[in-house]
Amino acid sequence: MSVFLRRMAVSMTAVVAGLVLLMVGLEKLMIDHHGAVSARATSDVAPELVVFFAGFAVVNLGVFTALSWWARFSRSNPGIRQAPVSVLVLVVALLGGGAIAVMAHHADRMRAMAPGSVELSWPYVVTMVGLGTLMLLTLVFIAVRWSPGYHRRLGQILPEDYTTTAESTS
Repeated sequence: MSVFLRRMAVSMTAVVAGLVLLMVGLEKLMIDHHGAVSARATSDVAPELVVFFAGFAVVNLGVFTALSWWARFSRSNPGIRQAPVSVLVLVVALLGGGAIAVMAHHADRMRAMAPGSVELSWPYVVTMVGLGTLMLLTLVFIAVRWSPGYHRRLGQILPEDYTTTAESTS
């Protein structure tokens, strides 16, 4: 396995682990809000908030490293074929719509439950982590395509007649 693939695997593992932390923290906050009034004092920091923000930080770190490594790889290998941006945007839109539908179904299911019987829903967490991972991966591809370093330099884009005319006038 190449160094690039190892780096991307580590980065994607960090994204998945961070999304799991983020979704579990968010789900526990929802359960706490749905249930009876918490016995915690108001000055205590909720452990769910710590898990939520730790997951958020890990996701950001994983996406940043994936973005950096994919940008380096695509600049050093300009001949690789990539999906058109319109297809990537369509994939993000479909995944976002799916995530909204899953959240609406889950919220409806939680409202129907008695406040004391609500537990952590692992199928919901796994579904949202899967959708989030695919969405973030697609957004990394879009971001690298639109970054300034991905595009060729101005001298490589301009026609040859323009560059010779510009050089002869200066």
